Amino acid sequence: MDYDSRQIGWYWVLLFVMYCGVVIYLLFAGNPYLYSHHELRAAMTRGESLNLLTIPAQSPPSEKISAATYFHRFNFARSGVDPLGAPRSKNYEEYQQFPVNHGVDGFEVQNIAQDDSGFYLTGKSPWIVSVGLDGELRWKFRVRDVKDDKSLPTVLLDETTAYVVHPAGEVLGLNKADGSIRWMVNVDKELISNPFLFQNFLILPVKGTTTSEWVMVKRGDGKLNEKTPILDIKPGFLVSQGSGKSLIVTIDNKIIAVDTDDWKIDWTATLTDPIKGPAVVMDHQIFVSTLGSKVIKLDASKKGKVDWEVELEKPPASAPSYLPVAHRLSLMLDNGQLVMIDAKLGKILWTYSTLNKSPLADTWSVRLSA
Repeated sequence: MDYDSRQIGWYWVLLFVMYCGVVIYLLFAGNPYLYSHHELRAAMTRGESLNLLTIPAQSPPSEKISAATYFHRFNFARSGVDPLGAPRSKNYEEYQQFPVNHGVDGFEVQNIAQDDSGFYLTGKSPWIVSVGLDGELRWKFRVRDVKDDKSLPTVLLDETTAYVVHPAGEVLGLNKADGSIRWMVNVDKELISNPFLFQNFLILPVKGTTTSEWVMVKRGDGKLNEKTPILDIKPGFLVSQGSGKSLIVTIDNKIIAVDTDDWKIDWTATLTDPIKGPAVVMDHQIFVSTLGSKVIKLDASKKGKVDWEVELEKPPASAPSYLPVAHRLSLMLDNGQLVMIDAKLGKILWTYSTLNKSPLADTWSVRLSA
């Protein structure tokens, strides 16, 4: 059977092209998360922009009352994943400078906590200084003197309260808005590791008679919990949130899993080299970096069995940072090299040498929506 050849008129092609152009323009023109060439160049040269957003981007309110609003590395699993974070507008400016006039002579800032309410500064001083996102002093509070070899730990934050722990065991719950005292308690025992928030408690690892004690302070009223867990763990440990109700503790070359149902040690894994920084936990996966120039993955469901090890050229400068979208790990070595590792296979994907004269610390990643 013969068919007549048909030709598409040029006007239909032109109409289709115009239609596609209009759709693409409408899709991209009003999107605040996309940059034009000129906008990107202006942002990189830090020119003046309208409607600047300051650090941090506004986060949606937490569904849980009194949920923690600040943890080291963004969450208690130490993975760097910010559970409250929101996509940032193209007008967001990552870096801004504000002079802070706190009026405290010789105040040496060592620790900074930050959430949507502002910054909270502590250091080798009895002062806690609260600074707004615009650099203006909000309030300051003085505790009793701190010994020369000690410093105030990082302020712990939830939606309403700033928790301050003195190295000698005095604990204060301060109103984040004005610095007034909500409650105060003194456990009269020396801190041996950084305090942390867990469920409805503020937990203070303190020096016991023969081993460490974890004093549990109720965050609502400052009253001490009747049960004080006693764990045989050396001072100076770091704690991360494990899977379920477990806590993952790192100290020297040991990884320790603590079951919070009965507050007993569930299992212990011993590595050949000291661990650098805290453990990074994703579900049952535990990632650590060691001073023996290794990154190691362990399986918490198999009581810390080693899945793989990656040899590095130099010792790491910090714990690895987890990139959840690509399931990868990034970390900086002490020679300034940036390393990317496949978290599933345990293979180095690429390395990049950076020129950085500043102290090396954690690496971070940012993903823009759209």
